[in-house]
Amino acid sequence: MKTLDLSLSVFSSRIIQSTREDVILKASETRGLWICDENTRNLLPLPEESILALKPGEEQKTWDNVDRILSRCVEMELDRDSVIFGLGGGVVCDMAAFAASIYKRGCGLTLVPTTLLCMVDAGIGGKTGIDYGGYKNLVGTFYPASSILIVPQFLGSLPRKELLNGIVETIKHGIIGSPELLTFMEANRDRILSGDSEITEKLIWLSLRVKSSLVEEDLYEKGRRAWLNLGHTFGHALEAHEGIGKISHGEAVAWGLERALTFGTMLGITGTGVRERILHLLSSYGCLPRFGVDAEDLISGMKQDKKKSRGAVRIIIPVREGEVTVRDYSTEELIPLFKKLG
Repeated sequence: MKTLDLSLSVFSSRIIQSTREDVILKASETRGLWICDENTRNLLPLPEESILALKPGEEQKTWDNVDRILSRCVEMELDRDSVIFGLGGGVVCDMAAFAASIYKRGCGLTLVPTTLLCMVDAGIGGKTGIDYGGYKNLVGTFYPASSILIVPQFLGSLPRKELLNGIVETIKHGIIGSPELLTFMEANRDRILSGDSEITEKLIWLSLRVKSSLVEEDLYEKGRRAWLNLGHTFGHALEAHEGIGKISHGEAVAWGLERALTFGTMLGITGTGVRERILHLLSSYGCLPRFGVDAEDLISGMKQDKKKSRGAVRIIIPVREGEVTVRDYSTEELIPLFKKLG
C-alpha cells in the first residue's frame, strides 16, 4: 500500500492509496458526516442519516451550502473528535474541508477524492474555501485533512471532460517540478486517455510528489508553493470574465498555461522550445482551448485574485521544464504588456 506522509506546520497529513473496500471499512469505524454530491452519493453504501448530498457544480461553492453542512453537524451532535468526510471532486472537498476548519474551531477531516483533478491537486495541501462575489476561492482557510484516501478505481466512470481537468494539472506539475512527469505523459498519452489502471496510478503518484513536496515546504504559500499557481492567475481571471461555472477548471487553467508561456516567451523568460513542447502536449490531450479576453477585462479579473501581493499582480512564468519564476507587476505595467500579448 502506497502512503505519503506530510508534516505541515502544526498539521500532519497522510495520503493513502486505498480501495473502495478500505473506505467502506473506514466509514463503519468512524462517526461523522459524509459530504458528497448527487453524482458521488452512490459510490459507497453509506447510511442515509450520515450523508449530505449537494447539487454538483462550481456554482455550489457558497456560504449557503457551508451553512447546510454546519447545521447537519449540529443536528448530529458531532464533536471535535468526529470527522467530516468529503467524497467527491474539488467542489465537495473544498467545502467539506472549509466546514471542518470552522466547526468547533476545527474537527476531524478525511477526504476521498473521486476525480483525477482532486486526487492530484484540489484535495492535497490544505486549501479550503468557497467562491465569493464572482471570484474563485476568495474566502477560505488552510486546514489539511489528516487523511486523503486515493482510490484510483473511482476514476473508471469519470467523464472525459473531468479526466482532462486533472490532466491539465498534472502537466502543470510537470512544468514546475518534474521533467520526468512530462516525458511520462508524452510517452503514455493513449494509455492515460484510455484509463489504463497501472499507468493512471503512476501518473497520480508522480504528480502527487510534486505538489506534496512544495506544500510540505511552504503550507501557507509564503514562498515556493506559489509555483503551483502557474496558469491560475490567468485562468481565474478568465473564469471571472466568463462567469463562475461557465467553463471547466481544466479549460481555464489550460488557457492560463498558454497565456503564461506566451507571456514568458514575449518577455524572453521562457525558452521558445519549452512553449512549443508544452502547447503540443496540451493539444495532444485535447486541452488547448481558445478564448478572447481583452487586456482591461483580464486585469479586472486579476484585481481580486488571492495571489496579489501588496497590490501587485503575481504571475508565475515558466523558465524551462522543472523551473519557474515569480514576477510581480502593477496593473499599469500589465496593460501595455497584455495588449502586446494579444
